[in-house]
Amino acid sequence: MGRPRVVARVGTAYDDANVYVTAVVNEDQFHCQAGQLVALGENGKKVTLSYKEGMPNGLHFITYCGNVLQFSLAFAIACQASGGK
Repeated sequence: MGRPRVVARVGTAYDDANVYVTAVVNEDQFHCQAGQLVALGENGKKVTLSYKEGMPNGLHFITYCGNVLQFSLAFAIACQASGGK
């Protein structure tokens, strides 16, 4: 059997007032530690801290807390030349 496969389907649309973004992700397992208390240490000796993973005022960026789907959007604004219609 091959490696686990992750499939993401992303859709975008817009109208005069809004931009719409949808994402559907299919994968065998999802791992995310965001919101859980941080445990640091080595060799079986771990200390649990009062900070939460990936949360405001916590430790680590959310992108380091497990599986992440990231995408960005770029927008261009069309401007009419002066005197144009």
